[in-house]
Parts: sequence; C-alpha cells; structure tokens
Amino acid sequence: MCGKLEYFRFGKPQCDRIYDKAVEIKPDLHDAWYNRGVTLGSSERYEEAIASFDKWQLNTINGK
Repeated sequence: MCGKLEYFRFGKPQCDRIYDKAVEIKPDLHDAWYNRGVTLGSSERYEEAIASFDKWQLNTINGK
C-alpha cells in the first residue's frame, strides 16, 4: 500500500493510482477504500473521497 514514504516520494497522484489498483483487484479490502478516501480528500476530490468512504463503511459493516 501507499505508505508515508511513497506519499512524500511520489505524491498524491501515485497513491491514488495504487489504491485504485488495490480496490480493483480486491474490492472488499476496506483499508484500501479508507486510505483512498483520505488521499482523494487531500487532493480536494471530495465526491470521490466520499464514495470511497462509503465503500469502506459498507465493507466494514459487512465484516469484510
């Protein structure tokens, strides 16, 4: 996943792509949805961030 090192080394767009790929491969990976929401929110892509947080919440509630 995109940790602090990658975030500062490669920037937000690279982290966005990493999380996009992670949830594409494993859609029930709730940590990736949450972290994707954080990086999108910090990029001021709020609607996408909210959608990611919604997916995170659904996966968490469903125990995935």
